[in-house]
Amino acid sequence: MGLDQRAAAERIRYQLRLIESIAQQAESGHFDLAAPGSELATDDALLGGHQTSHLVGHCLSVSQDALSTAKLILLDPITDGLRIPVVGQFPVLRTSIESASLAIWLLAPDEQRERLCRSLRARMDEIHHEDHLVTVLTEAEEGDTKAKTAEKQKHRRENTKRSRAQKKRLRDHATDSGIGLEDINRGLPGFGPIVRASSELVGIGGNHTQGMWAFISGLTHPSVKRSIAASDIERLADGEVFAAKFTANLASVVMALDAAIAAHLTALRLLARRGGRPELAWSPGAEFPLPPGVALSPHKGGTLSD
Repeated sequence: MGLDQRAAAERIRYQLRLIESIAQQAESGHFDLAAPGSELATDDALLGGHQTSHLVGHCLSVSQDALSTAKLILLDPITDGLRIPVVGQFPVLRTSIESASLAIWLLAPDEQRERLCRSLRARMDEIHHEDHLVTVLTEAEEGDTKAKTAEKQKHRRENTKRSRAQKKRLRDHATDSGIGLEDINRGLPGFGPIVRASSELVGIGGNHTQGMWAFISGLTHPSVKRSIAASDIERLADGEVFAAKFTANLASVVMALDAAIAAHLTALRLLARRGGRPELAWSPGAEFPLPPGVALSPHKGGTLSD
């Protein structure tokens, strides 16, 4: 991006104001995401208690919460100054990108059958993960009493019964919609493919969203190479082995914020169109001018571009 520290700091301040503006709009009372007669309302009607609008609404709530948490991390509420950790903001920005990308992936197809298929796959994926969680929590451990073992076995049986009923409901919806059960049973393709597919619609250039997701994913675990790549390094001594001071590279923070915000705005744009709720798509008012070098892409409906 070629930003120096001062320009990057100004850009981060703008991004944080943007996050606040998006949050304020989200709190304005839009609870029914699918207007009567909209594509999303028609999808919901075919899915019983597994409405796509509920799932997408949750994805966007998680994404918005993660963006707002990033703002809490990056902005000192007392001094109003920036405080940039080396890695602390990146895990929540990864959460925002993944959540917004899942919403995009669910809403993107023009063909209704594919939208229904993706929605059911996402629901099945949740059941698979809950099954795995219960399996982990109820594994036999050395020292378990007979009572504890019986409690774990009971919990497993109850979960098996519950998950089988949930899977049957999903498969019934799939059959009624002419969707092959093999598509539903496999769950989600993984967040790599989801972010990759969604990044094509985000509109901030090339593989930026996918690339930043991959980059910051490596910062959610202790990785020396990735931490070096995301930091400014001051060498404190000479020699083959030397001490160094790591500080946050602001340009990396800017790019990660851009990716997360743009994915969120793209998801809002798609939701507004599929749900027949144009008021859900964020756009800047006269009181919120865009900074120099930043514009809203008219073809992407509200994403940032340089």
